[in-house]
Parts: sequence; C-alpha cells; structure tokens
Amino acid sequence: MWNKINIITFYSNNINGMKNYFVFLIFGLSLLMMSCKTKDIAFNPDTYDDAVISFGSGGGFTGMVKTFYLTKNGNLYTAVNNQYELIGKVDKKVNNQIFTNYNALGLDKLSMDTPGNKYYFINFKSKDTSNVIQWGKNPLEDKNLSIFYNILLDLVKKLSPQEF
Repeated sequence: MWNKINIITFYSNNINGMKNYFVFLIFGLSLLMMSCKTKDIAFNPDTYDDAVISFGSGGGFTGMVKTFYLTKNGNLYTAVNNQYELIGKVDKKVNNQIFTNYNALGLDKLSMDTPGNKYYFINFKSKDTSNVIQWGKNPLEDKNLSIFYNILLDLVKKLSPQEF
C-alpha cells in the first residue's frame, strides 16, 4: 500500500526526472534552432539576378585591380582574393538615386574603352543589358562620368574607410 513516504519519494523522483527532461528539451530545441538558421547566399556578380553597378580602378605599377559592386538592393561588396565581401548597405533612397542617375546622365549609352596604364571603370549589368566604361588617367570630357564615379567612391569611403 502507498504510505506518505512512498508518495513523497514517488513525486520527488518524478520532479527530478521532469527537471532533467526540461533541461534536455531546452538543449535539444537550442540545437534545432541553431541548425535551422538560414545560410547566407554568397554574392557572385556573374550569377546575380538583379542590376549591379561595378566600379573601381586597376593597373599602375602593381597591376592590382580594386573592384566594388553595388547591387540594386543596396548591398556594397568588394572583391578580395576571388571572394566577395559585404562592405555595408547603402541607404535605400541614395541607392535608388544612383541607379536612376546612371540612366539619367546617359551613362547607359556611353561607350568608352580608353584605358591607360592606370585605368578606372564603371560597369552596369542587368538581365537585359550590360555596359562597360573604361578610361585612363587623362581628364574626362564627360564631367558627369567623373562626378558619378566620385560619388560611388564616396559611398565606399563612408561605409568602409579602411578601403582607402
């Protein structure tokens, strides 16, 4: 028959078991949540579906090319050792203005391929179109191109001062 000592022992054993169960349950749920975290999809400009403006410079004594990528959603990347690293996110209004200005300034129709020893470039790529603009160190006749390029560089400087 059940007496008071047996009942107390039964309940205390079950309470300890329940504590262990809850600890195990919490631990299991924590592992489950960590394993269900979505993986960040690596950026690749060759396979990126939306519009992207790439810009930078190259050549000179070392021949090194520094390239930055601004996506339509405002992410700014740089290429480092064939890997693309996110520098930061550009304000939505600023980013929209940049993509609008690219067309409004006529850069989408500009054809220039005059690189020098040290050269600069702005490339535009979307599903429908692509355009490559390259120029050397000589002063540009098209001041809009120079201003646009400097605005892009200012974005990089604001988001990642160590790049310069």
